[in-house]
Amino acid sequence: MEGRKEEERILMKEKKGRKRKKNKEYWHERKERGREGGREEGKKEEYSHERKEKGRKQTLTLLLLAWVPITLDSKMSWW
Repeated sequence: MEGRKEEERILMKEKKGRKRKKNKEYWHERKERGREGGREEGKKEEYSHERKEKGRKQTLTLLLLAWVPITLDSKMSWW
């Protein structure tokens, strides 16, 4: 019984080691691809915080563009 458990434990360790190795290779490959310019030539991969920042800027711009005509129109009606 104990011999079987020991074998299972060893197999699980080996399996975990293979997963770690694969993961390490994947991230190394991805890092290299980012240095080379990403998938498309000349384009680096974008980090999530950069995407979020770009989205915030676009949202603020759209809100501003929507707000200005409304306020100008309401002020014009008062004159």
